[in-house]
Amino acid sequence: MHIEFDRDYVGQNLKSLPGVFHNFGNQDMLDFLHSHGIQTVVEDNGRVILKSGKSKELLDLLMKLATENGVETINSVHIQSVNGTRETDNDAISMFKIITNQ
Repeated sequence: MHIEFDRDYVGQNLKSLPGVFHNFGNQDMLDFLHSHGIQTVVEDNGRVILKSGKSKELLDLLMKLATENGVETINSVHIQSVNGTRETDNDAISMFKIITNQ
């Protein structure tokens, strides 16, 4: 399956997508979902969706994994900026700094 950003992406930040998908591709995402028991279905147009049709299934998995990995979640906070720090030996972002109104 090939992603065409202009066709397949719904959102505001189209410019950031190529780098994200270069590091974590379609098959990586499918493998991730399937390894955690989330089934997917391919629609007639080739788009992959959750078999349950419920985005909450994915949200619940991500929140569970975040909790297991000690990630602190804060709700109802306005994010002012997100900055990534790149490692010197490769182009991967190694750390994020998130600035909020708090």
